[in-house]
Amino acid sequence: MNVSVTVYKSALLGSIQAIPSKSDLHRALFCAALTQGTSIITPFYQNNDITATLNVLSLIELTYEISNNSITIHSTSRFKNPQHTIDVFNSATTLRLALPIALLCPFPVLFRLGEQLKTRSLKTYYELFKDNLFLEDSLLRTEPTILPNKLNISTPSSSQFMSGLLLAYAKTQKGVTLNIDTTPSKPYIAMTINTLKAFGITMTQNNYQLTLPPNQAFKPTHYIVEGDYSNAAFFLCAKLFHPKLKILGLPIKTVQGDQQILAILNNIKNSNTIDLLDIPDLGPILILTLSMVEGTHTFYNVSRLIDKETNRLKHMLHYLETFNKPYTLFNNTLVIQGNPHLKGNFTLSSYGDHRLAMTLAIAGTLCEGSITILDAYSVDKSYPTFYKDLASLNGNLKIQRRSVNDEENDL
Repeated sequence: MNVSVTVYKSALLGSIQAIPSKSDLHRALFCAALTQGTSIITPFYQNNDITATLNVLSLIELTYEISNNSITIHSTSRFKNPQHTIDVFNSATTLRLALPIALLCPFPVLFRLGEQLKTRSLKTYYELFKDNLFLEDSLLRTEPTILPNKLNISTPSSSQFMSGLLLAYAKTQKGVTLNIDTTPSKPYIAMTINTLKAFGITMTQNNYQLTLPPNQAFKPTHYIVEGDYSNAAFFLCAKLFHPKLKILGLPIKTVQGDQQILAILNNIKNSNTIDLLDIPDLGPILILTLSMVEGTHTFYNVSRLIDKETNRLKHMLHYLETFNKPYTLFNNTLVIQGNPHLKGNFTLSSYGDHRLAMTLAIAGTLCEGSITILDAYSVDKSYPTFYKDLASLNGNLKIQRRSVNDEENDL
């Protein structure tokens, strides 16, 4: 069923609670699964990506219960052959964290990849494990291997590869040293380090070298998941234009790289340069936001927006052209000429990308007229309650389900 959402200009006000960090929750689920004993993770928030990670947990002999905003995992930490294809949908995080663990299994593992995920880079793993990874159409098969004592890693396209390796090496108790000098999105490695530490796994860092000592074991814990800056960023940017908004539950002290959104917004009238190297997920909403602030604004490392669920750079440029926002693109740099006017009465596709859908929804609250978002429920990947939260903030929305019997609902 194809669902579109039309968002009309409105004055947002009120408060919402930030949802739990998807990135943090992914890591906590894997750590709990690799722990012998019972761990509790709170709060728990399920979306398509987290469902994919729960699917992967079938590789481990465990049970879990979801109740009272938490998930309790009882794990033996022993591998179990699921004897079925594991569906990871379009969750690149799930797949990149899971693959090194799957390679440790004493049996082949078969993953089914969604259409978007088939195009996401796995280059780092193919270079390391070329004889143990086999992709045919949407099926990715792993064959058992032993993790090497030394790794030679060329420049990875994502920090998720390094995080996946840290999880797997901690499971083997072998230890490893990783060079993270050229790794993008380093804050996500810091998040992995913090989560591992909470489950009893420690490591040392010397400049750009990260060393995981051998002979460590995961320990059961009650893990608290932080509020998510990545998804809260849409409402934090909206607050710039709707000052009566409040977003609750975001941590003050955190390693989340996307917390930079606070400094960027606080200094938005004094600084007109943003580097997306470590914060690519903020790219779409920041590009929209800065396009509505008077002046010249420069984004560096915009190529980080290309290898995502979609080519977000290409689609954001299309949106800028639609909204009549002048820009130039050169040498991995985007320069926007901002102005406070936003044309409306457009129908635009999210291209199946959750962050583009949410960006368009915030634009709809600001434009003259309305914006209709096609494939609007791509938000289910990370934030299934996004439109409900937007409506609770005085957002004016109309949902149209396009099926044999069309229905329309106002929120």
